[in-house]
Amino acid sequence: MDITSFKKGDKIVDGGRVYQIYKISKEIVFFKPFFKEDEHTALTSSIPLDSISKTSIRKVISKSEMNSALKDLASKSESANPLDVNLARNLLQTNDIKEVVSVLKRLW
Repeated sequence: MDITSFKKGDKIVDGGRVYQIYKISKEIVFFKPFFKEDEHTALTSSIPLDSISKTSIRKVISKSEMNSALKDLASKSESANPLDVNLARNLLQTNDIKEVVSVLKRLW
């Protein structure tokens, strides 16, 4: 992911949770949960800009990307080969929509 593409107010996804960037300094991105579960558990996080590429943080996908993923998920799977469980787990943790759809189709 291009680190210059982040700006204040952007929503990002990490570990299945949605966060909103509230501050960007010269070298650090600060973010907090977008959906607040409890007033007393407000959590803020930060990460150095040069470390973002080493994580699975991504921007929230667009509506058209979501529709494309859903169409792909609804189509029949081309591969009937068994899927290695460890590989499937690793692919699901990548936070990449295309990889997740691929695994889901093969598991279904």
